[in-house]
Amino acid sequence: MALAMTVFVGGCEMINSSEQLLIKELAERHVNDHAADPSVKRRPVIVIPGILGSRLKTADTGQVVWGQFGFGGVLWPSKEQTVIKTSVPINLNSSVDVIQDDLVVDGVVQKMPFYILPLMPFGIGVYHEMVSQLENLGYCKGQTCYSNARSNDRAPSSPWLVEFSYDWRLSNAHNAAELQEFIDQNALEIAKERGLSEDESATIDFDIVCHSMGCLVARYFLRYGNQALPDDGQSLPSLNWSGSKRVKNLVMVAPPNAGSLGAVQTLRRGLFVFGFGYSSSVLATMPSLYELLPRRRHRSIIDEEGRALDPLNITIWEDNEWGPFAPEEDMTLQILLPKVSDQQERLSLMKEQMKKHMNSASQFQRAIDLDADPPPGLNLWLFAGKSKDTPSRLRKDVNGEWNLGSEVLGDGVVLSESALMNDSFGSQDSTSNADGPIGWSGVIFLFSDHLDLAGNPEFIVNLDHILDANSGGIPSMKTIRESP
Repeated sequence: MALAMTVFVGGCEMINSSEQLLIKELAERHVNDHAADPSVKRRPVIVIPGILGSRLKTADTGQVVWGQFGFGGVLWPSKEQTVIKTSVPINLNSSVDVIQDDLVVDGVVQKMPFYILPLMPFGIGVYHEMVSQLENLGYCKGQTCYSNARSNDRAPSSPWLVEFSYDWRLSNAHNAAELQEFIDQNALEIAKERGLSEDESATIDFDIVCHSMGCLVARYFLRYGNQALPDDGQSLPSLNWSGSKRVKNLVMVAPPNAGSLGAVQTLRRGLFVFGFGYSSSVLATMPSLYELLPRRRHRSIIDEEGRALDPLNITIWEDNEWGPFAPEEDMTLQILLPKVSDQQERLSLMKEQMKKHMNSASQFQRAIDLDADPPPGLNLWLFAGKSKDTPSRLRKDVNGEWNLGSEVLGDGVVLSESALMNDSFGSQDSTSNADGPIGWSGVIFLFSDHLDLAGNPEFIVNLDHILDANSGGIPSMKTIRESP
């Protein structure tokens, strides 16, 4: 699959006053275009955050178990009951797509104090920057636009900006089905505000801007719509591009399309900041994290004899005492399985749960890795970093020690080749097209890290051009400025 355009540009990571002025001018241009011709409307935009980007609370008490911040707020679960509630129940009799717990999604994570942002993993700060810059470009959040318009007794002109919140613990295939329902509901609301009938809501198209794992939700949705992964654990859903019927542009920012070693490290050791966080056993209950693991064919994990290992093989975890198999993790397993008194039985139950999630993750990865050109009218865009030391190899030495190697080929979290989904990188047995399974409309590499990509001025200017309904979606080279 040939790339329509690949550009490598430099850029500062903070937006200065002249760049803010440019963004303001872009927003004013869209307002003037609409005033001159009311039929000129930018499509509504859906923003999909990455992992940890949505707030979770208990359905019965409303207790927030993730996503409440501030002085006196909750950053990490610190009590046993909160740990239990944050984990996905260990139930070997249910499918990955059927999770029985009492957590519900409670919108996106709201603004966080400045002292927390530098500590946040998985790019929540990027998500807030992305929303802020879209608002600077003239978009406004959902009903707010129309409420303001009605109060001023005029027709709405600002395009919608809607945020898709989802349970980031669950499979991305499950959340793709939720995205289908979300789009249908918002299309009805937009049609109502535009004075259109319910049937005419089918004519409303969207653009999607996603970050990190949120892009895996979007990619699966475009290919398969609301189809679940088949229950047989082997076959794949029908690749019919049913989710693309209402989407014109998918703009991916730092997507881990081929996985990330960071996910391996997180599942191995847990996720902690200043001693607080999630143990590996809690994270190992979450199906989504397995879908972020790198592919064996890309040789990200190498044993002492130079053989590539599959992170979706439970034997590797058990033999090396990774994650829940580490002896010290039994304290957490006792919390997660309070009715199981035997240590070996607890570990056996967790092992079977992990195997179930790994099998489902293998299905998911094969589904999004299939070579498939997007249908006419759908554009796929990539913005990725390529200037930071990024984990690229986990190698076992002759002494049995695992050593993590890094290369300056990514954004610090995601390798550029993973974002690009170049299936030939590190591979000795790839069967896919060398360009990868994604038919890109355009690829832009930036000198930014995982947390700064969405604030890069080149990203914002090019994003505006992509989302411009009159531009045809092809970024002009004039919009790309190389910083000294």
